[in-house]
Amino acid sequence: MGIETLQKQIVEAILSHENDLLRCLLPKPEDCFDGDGQPFIHTATMFNNPVAVRILSEQGCATDAVWDNDTALAIACGDGNADCARVLIEFGANVNWQQENGVTPLMSAVIACSEEVVEILLSSGADPAIATRDGFRAIDFAGDCENKGIGDKIWNAMQPKLTDED
Repeated sequence: MGIETLQKQIVEAILSHENDLLRCLLPKPEDCFDGDGQPFIHTATMFNNPVAVRILSEQGCATDAVWDNDTALAIACGDGNADCARVLIEFGANVNWQQENGVTPLMSAVIACSEEVVEILLSSGADPAIATRDGFRAIDFAGDCENKGIGDKIWNAMQPKLTDED
């Protein structure tokens, strides 16, 4: 079987949630990318397949692989995808990773107004005091959410950080 055929079958298995087939198709970590260089773990995250994310992580696919200025965790957080976020964090995804402009997964979760993902990130060590290149923190994005609980969670998580910096 040619590499392009294998890559196509892996994508099809991810999209159709044929996770047992995915286990069989992905024998080694170097097979973790499609022909364009996109990590399959990103594809599994974009299509909300946490079982595939787990399989890919167990097979050694890097949870922090960057493609198009995003990691799989940044994608999950921006989509409010708590199940994929949990799996990625379990396998060591960096909760404080920053895009080129400084946006973190926590900021993406706040922008998506996903209280569940915000809670997951904060309980996993996400730093709410990190700022973008323009000086914005996660709390600065919370005002756009109708759910005021998100802003409260960020604010409460920032209090020890603010006290330590004074």
